[in-house]
Amino acid sequence: VAEQWYRKALEIYDKIGHPPLKVDTLAQFGVLRFRQGRLHESVAWFAKAYGIASAYRMPVAERIKSDLRRLLEVMG
Repeated sequence: VAEQWYRKALEIYDKIGHPPLKVDTLAQFGVLRFRQGRLHESVAWFAKAYGIASAYRMPVAERIKSDLRRLLEVMG
């Protein structure tokens, strides 16, 4: 159910055309994939979120980078 809402939100944000709106949803996909044990996919979602957040100098970029770092440590 959560995945459907996340995908719908991303569709809407794509139509609006303002990438920073996507950051939280992309990061939530990262969390979802982590909880599902799909770690490589989780990294990809967090990386997308971080790429946008850092490009737009959003404060949330540091939290995402930290989450990504912890995820990579878990993966070894």
